[in-house]
Amino acid sequence: MQEKYIAFIEKYQKALHKQSQISNRISFLRLLLALLLVFSLYKTFTQEPILPYLVADLVLIITFVVLLKIHQKNALQRKLTQTLLQINKAEYEYLTENKKPWYDGASYINPQHDYSYDLDIFGTESLYHHLNRTATEAGKYALAQELLSHNTSQQILKKQKATDELAKEVVWRQEFYALAKMVSDLPENEQKLRHWAKQNHIGIHRKWQYVAYISPILFFLNLLLVYVFEIRIIPVYFFFTLNLVIAYAHLKPLLKESLNMGRIFQTMQFYKRLFEKIEEANFQSETLQQLQKLLKTSEYKASAEIARLGNALGQLDSISNILASIVFNGTLLYHLHIYFSVIRWKRQYAHLLPLWLDTVGTFEAISSVANHTFNHPHYVFPELNEAHQFEFSDLGHPLIMKNGVRNDFHLSSKQMILLTGSNMSGKSTFLRTIGINLILAQVGGKICATKATLCPIRVVTSMRQFDSLSSGESYFFAEIKRLKHIMEQLTERPCFVLLDEILRGTNSDDKQQGTKGVLVKLLSLSAQGILATHDLEICKMAEQYPQLSNFRFEAQIIDNELYFDYKLKSGVCTNKSATFLMKKLEIIS
Repeated sequence: MQEKYIAFIEKYQKALHKQSQISNRISFLRLLLALLLVFSLYKTFTQEPILPYLVADLVLIITFVVLLKIHQKNALQRKLTQTLLQINKAEYEYLTENKKPWYDGASYINPQHDYSYDLDIFGTESLYHHLNRTATEAGKYALAQELLSHNTSQQILKKQKATDELAKEVVWRQEFYALAKMVSDLPENEQKLRHWAKQNHIGIHRKWQYVAYISPILFFLNLLLVYVFEIRIIPVYFFFTLNLVIAYAHLKPLLKESLNMGRIFQTMQFYKRLFEKIEEANFQSETLQQLQKLLKTSEYKASAEIARLGNALGQLDSISNILASIVFNGTLLYHLHIYFSVIRWKRQYAHLLPLWLDTVGTFEAISSVANHTFNHPHYVFPELNEAHQFEFSDLGHPLIMKNGVRNDFHLSSKQMILLTGSNMSGKSTFLRTIGINLILAQVGGKICATKATLCPIRVVTSMRQFDSLSSGESYFFAEIKRLKHIMEQLTERPCFVLLDEILRGTNSDDKQQGTKGVLVKLLSLSAQGILATHDLEICKMAEQYPQLSNFRFEAQIIDNELYFDYKLKSGVCTNKSATFLMKKLEIIS
């Protein structure tokens, strides 16, 4: 996989070098044209006849403008290439050095959620941190919601097809991500757009729309009468002045629209290209096709409409240019016409703008999962069943990039596993291995296994509790409330339960009796999952309840050293690793 990113890096380095050369040549030609234009203008005013020089002036100006357009287009493409180069360098460093320059989703951490806090879904080195290839705020939110949501088998299958399709479209996906990064250079622009779409505009009476057409016509008619027919009934400056008075009488709403949007219109070209990227693609999966239809219908194309809005806002922004404002408003009531076009756009499309932005965000979320799928070709899409069967071959932790230990794992319907092992033996890591892979499956991603079959039921956990000073809750009471919540969830729907050494906040006898009670309750609610424990008495419950099975992570003592192989084995752990370590460190004799 690293070789593919190296090839992309070399490709974009060459393209960037070529684009830089083009930029330098255009800059030189523009300088040369500017000098020639100065010389030609000088000749125009000092030499006779002037016609050849006027023609030369016109040709030089047109050529200069054309070169400027080419330069702007090349500059935009150069920025896109630079971003693509950065993207591929980041992916290469992620795979080779485990570097992650992406947002880790820390703002979405919620200790009260069913599983996200216990399974490290958000935060540094989290699943979100590994997956996230979003750039817009909508994309970050969409990916977070995907990881927090439960999906049915049908929904997961649709997501798998969308993920698989985008995983194969590497160039499309990276260019889409690059454009999204260019949009997000000013992240506040997205919020400005959303706020602007909801905000009421200052109305201008309909009569002024008619005046905006009639008054400029009268100005040019009067101009025609004065200079062509030499009929001077009304002074030339009358309608020019009248138009200025009309325009500046409505300065407040014009300035409000201009100031509210700032210079956001410059970002519109990137949104246009983002929308176009989706609109012009030939998607095969149902999920991607449905999303595409949100941007492209028989009535509109989001790319064309956002471009139209960007152009209008850009023209409205020119009101701050005093000279241009006086000339264009005095003759055409120019900015009043532009304002009316912005308001017409707002009435027609403002309610759709948040939907368009959210659609981009959803594509970013799917692309993030697809990128993970592309980066891990040896992972597999799990097969789905409704029989509550869970079976994994060579299951590993998807966030452990190197030297991860793989285990086979099987869990039948209504079965609970009692997992024993000393600290550091891998119990908690295994619980998270199961949980994170189940969440990856929920979002339509591949999981870290060579073969996998699972039932898409909800995941609930109690693995990591904490004292809450703000609510006055102790660690122990927080855990009790958590267990109550799990029981409530199980009464409503089937759940996959992951419990790690529960009831640590009480004495050993109370903890043992409480754990037994919790297990009996879980079995009565047909729960599936794993309970990790150190208490060997708890493991004896498997003799009484056939739904319970014992598995262990064992430590080995070799040459007076403690080793962990992190391999899952059947049975109960009996090694006394704590006693061994304390003797080795001469804490006890």
